[in-house]
Amino acid sequence: MDGLDIKVDEKLEHFRSWFARRMETADRKSRRRMGGVGLLTDIERRALDDVPFRLGPAGLFRASKATTTISTDGALYAGRRQRKKERHPGGWAFIIHETNEEFGGYERSTTNNRMELQAVIEALRHTAVGASVIVRTDSQYVHDAVNKGKTIKRNSDLWKLFEVEVSKRSVRVQWVKGHAGDQYNERADRVAGRYAEQAHMMAELDLVPATADDVSS
Repeated sequence: MDGLDIKVDEKLEHFRSWFARRMETADRKSRRRMGGVGLLTDIERRALDDVPFRLGPAGLFRASKATTTISTDGALYAGRRQRKKERHPGGWAFIIHETNEEFGGYERSTTNNRMELQAVIEALRHTAVGASVIVRTDSQYVHDAVNKGKTIKRNSDLWKLFEVEVSKRSVRVQWVKGHAGDQYNERADRVAGRYAEQAHMMAELDLVPATADDVSS
């Protein structure tokens, strides 16, 4: 029986390790369902910064010959089926049309909407204060919050950073249909996808920091 007990213990240990990895990326609802009940520690903390709000009115956009056009995109690691609001390794990217440069980065545990918004923020940060910028995104989440006054209920930390960057520039956010043959959108999608895959691969090896950004051309 000693040999059987050892094998059972090994199986249990392997299961515990596997289950812990799965729970790292699971949302609160999944954790409650798997655990049978929701503990107080599973309740998502909310602060005053998380109160729903709307962005302030956009300033007047001034187009000129010096206007910079940037295509952005965000992506999650696509190696497994994704559930709404579930967090995974993710990547963001943006392409500068005028210079043909591409930039990107990743996060270990994030959502698609956060990566879409992070890409826009990083794109704006790359431009000079006072610049005229057209940001192209296939994210209706980002576009509608900016242009249609949609109420923001999540990701207030990133939206506040977005407001800071927009206040320093003349910005127009345009929506472009994703996966419809637009060369810049398709390229941004590929770059963001590569960063998401890189984040997943390094996370599996336990080598990835919480966030990272890089430059490629």
